[in-house]
Amino acid sequence: MLLAGLAITALVVAYICFTNRHDRAVELALTDALTGLANRRAFFERLNAALAEARHSGGEKGFSVLYFDLDNFKEVNDILGHGAGDDLLRQVADRLRSLLGQRDFVARFGGDEFAVIEHDSVDGTPVDALAGRIGAAIAEPYRIDGAMAHVTASIGVARSTPDLADDDTIMMQADLALYRAKEDGRNCCRHYSVELDRQMRERVMLAEELRGAIGRGELELYYQPEVELATGRILGLEALLRWRHPARGLVSPAQFIPIAERNGCIVAIGQWVFEEACRQFRAWEDDGIAPGVLAVNFSAVQFKAAADLERDVEASLKRWRVPPGRIEVELTESVLMEASEIRGGILGRLRRIGLRIALDDFGTGYSSLSYLTTYPVSRLKIARQIVAGVTTEPRCAVVVRTAIRLARELGMEFLAEGVETPAQATFLVAAACEQAQGFYFSQPVPAARAAELLREGHIGTASQPPKIVTAA
Repeated sequence: MLLAGLAITALVVAYICFTNRHDRAVELALTDALTGLANRRAFFERLNAALAEARHSGGEKGFSVLYFDLDNFKEVNDILGHGAGDDLLRQVADRLRSLLGQRDFVARFGGDEFAVIEHDSVDGTPVDALAGRIGAAIAEPYRIDGAMAHVTASIGVARSTPDLADDDTIMMQADLALYRAKEDGRNCCRHYSVELDRQMRERVMLAEELRGAIGRGELELYYQPEVELATGRILGLEALLRWRHPARGLVSPAQFIPIAERNGCIVAIGQWVFEEACRQFRAWEDDGIAPGVLAVNFSAVQFKAAADLERDVEASLKRWRVPPGRIEVELTESVLMEASEIRGGILGRLRRIGLRIALDDFGTGYSSLSYLTTYPVSRLKIARQIVAGVTTEPRCAVVVRTAIRLARELGMEFLAEGVETPAQATFLVAAACEQAQGFYFSQPVPAARAAELLREGHIGTASQPPKIVTAA
């Protein structure tokens, strides 16, 4: 009996040990090793349980999925190291745990991606309030190895509905909403909707069509004159990209340039723009009507993504025999900020090639005077948003006068963008502004119409209003 009892006890102990090991193995399989939160697998198990509960209740027990990631997390990793990034993720996990109700469920998907299942019936707190608390908690500074780090969260929200098909569907909806939050400037929350779905599908279709636009010959450059205010003499042209879609007609750059920057097409498009601008300059030079300066816009993504930007620029200049000093690269203040953090030396190298550098939309971005002392800027282009208010908003008038004096003190040229009325042109003359562009003088026009303007040489002056030039 004693032996039998010992054998039974041993079996019980063995069973308990096996069960504990099995439970521990299951727990580990469902846990994120870095943060101790649930992992992706555990999240989808809980998500399917929530879906089943919602269906069984006829939609009365609804829930929301909050899917989010950390803005600027890559910069923390790059600057402070991956160890610091791991520490930050653990701190984020701790903050999330402290925010959620007992039935709410949080998981780390990997990298800097997290997801929460929020059960609306817990305390009646709207999901927006929870999203706001998550955003505020994540935005608080982090102390890591004596250094301070800052990140924010972009959050996408999808709500369960009675006709929801499966877990993949609601996660796709939350992902679309997160994508919109990123598009809208990050550090915000956006909800999935049928309209959002339609817009995003439209953008995906447009992105696919854009990939082949160069090969199909659908891109073209329009040109807007830059004039001397006192005489109306055409000093230069700014090249502006247009996409002539076979079905959609002219697609606005504001619509397709952000898409090109996100899907990587902007590098090839930027190369095409610079090559085409050089080709057109050579054609006008051969006809004896080339502008004094031809301005071409560069995007921040081009600076980050184009590994051989300087080589490509030099190759185009050489191929079309264009004097570098006749080409002006236009950059916004945001591009200069990106360049200073990532590839600051490229501007100096472009300047050494002989290109002119213009600071576009001056006064609307970061407007740090350090950019004007650090980088070899040839010309300031005062933003149209400010020029538009010079006759109605005293502050805009002050900013424009100050920008003009600043440019003069620094030995830079300056130009007012977006001039649309005789009153604005008159104000600029009185403020000693010498150069301008805008609809008051000419809309952007195709190359053939630009050639006609170049042959004429003048458009009008502030005191003698020009005949408005349209693209037709």
